[in-house]
Amino acid sequence: MKKGLSILLAVMLLAFTACAAPAATEESPESTVAVSTPTAEPEAPASAFTPGTYTIETMGHNGKMVVDVTLSENAITDIQVVEHAETRRLGNIGMDTVITEILERQSLDVDTVSGATASGAVVRAAVTEAVKQAGGDTGAWMIPL
Repeated sequence: MKKGLSILLAVMLLAFTACAAPAATEESPESTVAVSTPTAEPEAPASAFTPGTYTIETMGHNGKMVVDVTLSENAITDIQVVEHAETRRLGNIGMDTVITEILERQSLDVDTVSGATASGAVVRAAVTEAVKQAGGDTGAWMIPL
């Protein structure tokens, strides 16, 4: 029994020693890890726009959708769905969520809402088209979460 306990203690000691961080020596310099802290507000890409309000007409899930997208020289400042035939409650939730995410994050890389995927995706596509029409680089606006 003592021999089994001794082996168990030796294995545990070896396991803890193997998991410990290696000590820095004079021969090998200590490595440092850079940690980036996310800023409170994401930076908008340096992609310049021709400022203005761009009206995009497209097909939504249930019919015609008209979206007004207002752009400054370097930001998406407003998105309004002027006309749509989407389901009132669910479609509105999907569109509102996508609009809020795009404006807050200043990114076209936003998720849609389950159950209103098409409605949110159409709004995102309309904003993407407005960025293109304004001379912006849509790839630069695909800022990941």
